[in-house]
Amino acid sequence: MAKEIFISYSRKDFDKVKAIKDEIDRELGIKCWMDLDGIESGEQFENKIITAINDHNTMLFMLSTHSMNSIYALKELKFAQLKKKRVILVYIESCQMSDEFLFNYSMYDTVEWANSLQHDKLLKNLRQWFGSTQQTEPIDAGPTDPKEQFQLGEKYYSIQAKYDDAVRWYRRAAEQGYAPAQNNLGMCFYNGKGVPKDYGQAVMWCRKAAEQGHANAQYNLGFFYYNGKGVSIDYEQGVKWYRKAAEQGHTDAQYLLGKHLIKQSYYHGNGSKEDDKEAFLWFMKAAEKGHIKAQYYLGGFCYKYGYGVAKNYTESIKWLLCSAEHGDAQAQNALGDSYEWGRGVEKDMTKAIKWYEKSAEQGNRSAVHTLAYMYLNGWGVPKDFDRAATYFVKLAKLGDKEAIKWLEEHNRTPL
Repeated sequence: MAKEIFISYSRKDFDKVKAIKDEIDRELGIKCWMDLDGIESGEQFENKIITAINDHNTMLFMLSTHSMNSIYALKELKFAQLKKKRVILVYIESCQMSDEFLFNYSMYDTVEWANSLQHDKLLKNLRQWFGSTQQTEPIDAGPTDPKEQFQLGEKYYSIQAKYDDAVRWYRRAAEQGYAPAQNNLGMCFYNGKGVPKDYGQAVMWCRKAAEQGHANAQYNLGFFYYNGKGVSIDYEQGVKWYRKAAEQGHTDAQYLLGKHLIKQSYYHGNGSKEDDKEAFLWFMKAAEKGHIKAQYYLGGFCYKYGYGVAKNYTESIKWLLCSAEHGDAQAQNALGDSYEWGRGVEKDMTKAIKWYEKSAEQGNRSAVHTLAYMYLNGWGVPKDFDRAATYFVKLAKLGDKEAIKWLEEHNRTPL
């Protein structure tokens, strides 16, 4: 007796296809067959594939650039055609059929898996063909209003952690143009929640939402451009979208926009006074709303060194304390430095050590380095060789070559 579904694909698409197989298995209550071993040559492979195609009455050919150029996937498709199997071509990415592929296989139905209507129709047809008894939600059940669909997606994502169901409802709302759903669907693709990771899809959906003025999507799109996720690195575009989100009060965007501007001066030396002033203003906006990294930059750069505002050690300490007390390792290290050297506060080695140690516990390399040499040389503290060695070990674990050399010279185990 023939079984149900044979899945043909390129091994280069394994993660995407495995996720699709798992969803079909779950939705239909059956087990699709796909080669999980990756044996793509030899008599053993051919016999295995021939038997599997003969045993199944339907082939889902996962259509991608890779599969259309895979000798083995095309041989499977050709054999299914000769054996008169039902074949459905399932687009798993945006690609165009080659003329040769179109000539040989254009007679078959095609489905875009990423299109929720086509995706749902395929599952519905498969249920009818194979008489699935799986108790699943009827395909047309549930809300049709995009806001309600989005809220249902949120329920599945946040409360029940059912990411596949969340994606299904996000997609329905997103395809109706609902910006919050478009953004969330994009981030599901970015994080691989409910769908295989796909930065290109993440960019596409977040862009749709960003162009409608959705602040989170604008921030996400800025992040993609700034870091080269799904697009080529483009700082100008990254800053453009960060600015749009920042102007709507998005605190992470305000912080990163300020960080970009301050980097031009502090790290690259090609910033302007106008850039510094703007950076200060964005840091202040985010810091006042409790953004701990913005608080660190406000205290550790702007007020400490006079970027965009007059130097003011009192204000520097104020903002560093805000950030450090909320656990920021860089702020804790900077605060230790301030107490060690008396910048904005009276010298206090006890407090300096306290903040250096808090920072070092989080793996801040600068703080670990400072503590290692303070204890080794007795700078402000009694000399303590064993304690110094402990910090040299931590430094070595962080990849510090100087620390590794020191430990070897003193017959200590680096790692």
